Amino acid sequence: MATRSKTVWYAAQLVADVMDNTLTSLGTITVYTENSSRVFKSCLVWTHFEDIVTATGGTITEHACSVSVNAATATTTSETDDITNTAENISGVLGPWDFTSHFTTNYPAADASTVAISVRWDQSTGTTLNMRNCSALLCITYEYDDTAATQYQTAIIPLESTTGVLATTETEIGTNQIPQLTGTGGYLENVAGVIVRQQFFVIESNDESNGGFTDYTLNVRIDTGTTHAYGLTEKSLGSDCFKRRIHIEAPATTAVHAFKMWTTGGATCGPHAVCMYVSYQFTVSGTTSFLNSVQIPFQMNASPMQGTASTTADRISLDLYVEEPTTITLRQSAYKLTWVPGNGAQVSVLTRAGAQAFRTYTGNASVVCGGECLQQRVDSGSAQGAGMTLARGKNTITIDLYRTDTSDLGWIPTGIVYLNYTSGVSSQGIGAHKQTRVHLLATWDGLVAAERIVSAPALSIPEANVWIDAIGGILFLWVAGSPDSFAVLAQVNSGEAQGDGWRTLATVQLVKDAEIGVYFYHLDASAHFLRYTGDSDATRLPIEVAREYRKSGTGIKAIGAVIYLTYHAIAFTVGGDITGSGGGTVNIEAHRSDADEKIGSTSRVGNGAYTIPWYDNTIACYTQAREDGTHIGRSNDLTPTGSA
Repeated sequence: MATRSKTVWYAAQLVADVMDNTLTSLGTITVYTENSSRVFKSCLVWTHFEDIVTATGGTITEHACSVSVNAATATTTSETDDITNTAENISGVLGPWDFTSHFTTNYPAADASTVAISVRWDQSTGTTLNMRNCSALLCITYEYDDTAATQYQTAIIPLESTTGVLATTETEIGTNQIPQLTGTGGYLENVAGVIVRQQFFVIESNDESNGGFTDYTLNVRIDTGTTHAYGLTEKSLGSDCFKRRIHIEAPATTAVHAFKMWTTGGATCGPHAVCMYVSYQFTVSGTTSFLNSVQIPFQMNASPMQGTASTTADRISLDLYVEEPTTITLRQSAYKLTWVPGNGAQVSVLTRAGAQAFRTYTGNASVVCGGECLQQRVDSGSAQGAGMTLARGKNTITIDLYRTDTSDLGWIPTGIVYLNYTSGVSSQGIGAHKQTRVHLLATWDGLVAAERIVSAPALSIPEANVWIDAIGGILFLWVAGSPDSFAVLAQVNSGEAQGDGWRTLATVQLVKDAEIGVYFYHLDASAHFLRYTGDSDATRLPIEVAREYRKSGTGIKAIGAVIYLTYHAIAFTVGGDITGSGGGTVNIEAHRSDADEKIGSTSRVGNGAYTIPWYDNTIACYTQAREDGTHIGRSNDLTPTGSA
């Protein structure tokens, strides 16, 4: 038995409007988690909405989210601080709302449970109230016993976006971007006992209507199936708002499918980001390969975007270690970029991964009431061709970005990599494979002063030996006015790093117009935290320690935040035998041969065997030993041993 952890995702969607100041159910869904030694760590909900105000602008004076697990008495969380209108429409994402205690108290001693989610908005101003296209995203992180015969997983599979606004007639986005999941050649071909428990799509975009006043309807259709028409988006106030919409549909898993999306009305919904979430059940027995699905937040080096030519593009490189056994096959993967265009519509944003040619995305939002996004694939199915390869050992994802606009420069460009690959099954268990866990950092707060301080609990990593590829997070920011700047800081406890004080994780400047809207800041804090069990870098902080975090700055009206932790627990051994000892204590260190970096240490008395855990067996290592000034030695370069 080993205690492992994971994060699974579910969603709820309401077709009808939510009446003003009325707690309204989004429906009841069934979620699944392993019941063996299950301990909930973070159970979070994000709610999504758009107002339908046609005059004046609608201020939200109170809003709430309510959850009932297993038909228990619901827990309702209300936020009474205003989201004040700026004479435009309001829409976007609220959260995370924290319901961890409610899940812990009410989830039954079984795998499955019903979960009912309700929402409420109370507007004090505006003509034509109520909220439309309302939905919720549920994220559950928990620990479990990996000997459970039946287990659950969520794969997040990204689709590639268009380069501009959507067509106004039925149009497929890319070609068969919904992949085959089961059967010969499917992503889950060798995963036993697959039952899809929920499949849904998260659709993100800005209205991108260039301040236009033409109402529109977003339509989604898979193959020749039923067209899902979202509620009419109100454009009387000419607002270019950010939208997140949920589409719940599960096409047959044994074939690829066409994903179609278009609008009625004016040119709208420009570069967008669509991800397919597949939460499924499987049996460990009989599973011979596995789909590993991880997410890595990142931020570009500069705000605003650099440019205005490819020769001056900004570049970041993200390293990722793949340790699962062969065969490693890159599956549908992408990176999502989010940013604030500035005071108006950007002429163009250009980006690429690896050796891809730059792809040009055209902005169309001039009354900016929320952020922009795009999504570009990095696998061979991208419109730009493959942007990376994947193999066992160290891999690097390189992303380039620039803009041609010299007025609207593109502020706080950040994003997240959605990486999917199939592999063999580790001898150390599927639960040891690379995974991404989502934890609460800051609960939703509708009123943020110049500084917000939160006390975050220590993250619990149940495995004894882990390699952390990435520690980051997502801040959900509601901002009005410009210019603005903010910093994200982590407390340094006594005995850590420099010993007491604060560590700046990010400092950011952004420029935008006066309208209120929601924006995303994806934070990569990997350089500030210990990377693995036994990491001796004294400048880094342990993630498994409680500490305070601060957001400092002006102009941010509301905020919520989560931590993304991506790691694997597949361990190998660097070892050998000490000979020629004088019988005293021998101190032994292991180092990477490529960088001479110390990666671990141990000691023993006299001659004999030693072992030091390590987390990769593709890069050679060496050990050096010292007993005293006479008894000193170094091994040859060696490959860590043990089965992946």
